Amino acid sequence: MEQAVLETAVLNRFLNTDIAEIRIFSRDEKKQDDMRHDYQVRYPDVAHKIKFYIGDVRSLESVRSAMPGTDYIFHAAALKQVPSCEFFLRH
Repeated sequence: MEQAVLETAVLNRFLNTDIAEIRIFSRDEKKQDDMRHDYQVRYPDVAHKIKFYIGDVRSLESVRSAMPGTDYIFHAAALKQVPSCEFFLRH
């Protein structure tokens, strides 16, 4: 499953629960802005639950700044590399 498809499926599932806030954390401001507008149009009743944070998972301080008050973290940043791990088990 493509990473974006998995993330969208997870987000859509979370939107239909009693979760009060869902944080999207990524480096890409353009994709975040596109996503914000898309969800405001497609899911106007629950789009307010989504909060966007610009940052990089490789920066501990960047990650820490987005985490206060969170109960759970769904981390999908490394999913792009999973198929290559199947072939290079020793690395």
